[in-house]
Amino acid sequence: TLAGNIVGQWNMHRHFSEYWAFEGQREYSNVQPGEPALNHLDAGKIFFSKGAHIEAKAAIGLADGQRYCVAPIVGQSPMTTIEYWAAGVDCCSQAGDFTCNDAGNENAH
Repeated sequence: TLAGNIVGQWNMHRHFSEYWAFEGQREYSNVQPGEPALNHLDAGKIFFSKGAHIEAKAAIGLADGQRYCVAPIVGQSPMTTIEYWAAGVDCCSQAGDFTCNDAGNENAH
């Protein structure tokens, strides 16, 4: 039983620590892409307003064993600074392509 307890504790810590880290954080909805990101520093989930989208043409990727990808999240009006970025692994080219998760889904916010 001691071995089972130790393995169970390790398993719980290993697999649920990331879940609990996000579960305890705040959730924001209807966020405009131009709003300062510092306003949502404690966010676990951010749902953007209608019209917000990922600018896949401005995506970049860095290869270091895997390819780490980022693309700016923009709104309908022109922006001078980018506050929010979508990120993923192995779902872009070096430049100008971003296909991570629901990036191409217009209904995903």
